[in-house]
Amino acid sequence: MTFKKRPSIDPKSACALIIQDGLVLAVARKDDPDAWGLPGGKRDPNEEPLAAALRELREETTLNAAPKSAVRLYVGPCPDKGGKETAWQGTPRRPPGEGAVAWKDWDHIVLGPFGDYNARLKRAYDDFERAYLATRRIG
Repeated sequence: MTFKKRPSIDPKSACALIIQDGLVLAVARKDDPDAWGLPGGKRDPNEEPLAAALRELREETTLNAAPKSAVRLYVGPCPDKGGKETAWQGTPRRPPGEGAVAWKDWDHIVLGPFGDYNARLKRAYDDFERAYLATRRIG
């Protein structure tokens, strides 16, 4: 039997998923303040996806996150990349010239402009949390 090598996905963009007290750190574009999504955007040439996610997080929310705590959570068929970031410094706020920054529930995130992608990311996050909690009960 011959197996075909699966093509690797080279994500063109990256986002950061930060959850606190059950709410998701969300951003809205200045030209569409009601469309909430995750901090993220296109990668620069030769930029690693994690570096892009952390850069976009800093640019869109002024937060500086700790790369050591990042967990690759999901690679979407877009191809986009999501990640879960669990440590950060600072208080999220709107940088000059950017849109809004706020803590939102998942319903706002999955209704935004990248709703299908964010819904898949939420499912991946839920799976990740279930697996993590299962290992905590075993260990």
